[in-house]
Amino acid sequence: MKVEQRPIGSIEPYGKNAKIHPEKQVQKIADSIREFGFNQAIVVDKDNVIIVGHGRYLAAHLLGMEMVPVLQMDIDEEKAKAYRLADNKLNESEWDMELVIAELKGLSLESVDLTGFDRRLVLNSDEKDDDVPAVPKVAKTKAGDMYEIGDHRVLCGDSTNQGDFARLMGNDTCPHCGGSNS
Repeated sequence: MKVEQRPIGSIEPYGKNAKIHPEKQVQKIADSIREFGFNQAIVVDKDNVIIVGHGRYLAAHLLGMEMVPVLQMDIDEEKAKAYRLADNKLNESEWDMELVIAELKGLSLESVDLTGFDRRLVLNSDEKDDDVPAVPKVAKTKAGDMYEIGDHRVLCGDSTNQGDFARLMGNDTCPHCGGSNS
């Protein structure tokens, strides 16, 4: 197998790639490439369509890279589809968080940020954080109150009430059933 430096414009993403790469993840991949180098090639088929490495491809674009490491595989379309799915699915597993935290504690906060783990895992918590305030005698929130924090909404209501649910969801799609409220 031979990895070659190729112009990023010479390869193209697979149009039906099932792996979602949010902007935040792509930024973290870009930060990793900037810090550690581009050490995992983008794998393409005989037509230069990406099989593995869509996130790295997006990160390279974000970084303005003109050349990227590419490995070209000679496999048929069915095997390429299977490999696309397998590469992402087979990497899913649980973490031994005690070992993760122990490793993270040996890093600077800047290096922790490069790992993709939340730096709060290694920050010393203040004991006051564990104190639960007393419940007020008179509630401040009443049925029908809705709070918006960024893209998130919290509604004091009844989740089994269609009107409350529709108000909370607005025109968004239900994340569980895919139904729309518009």
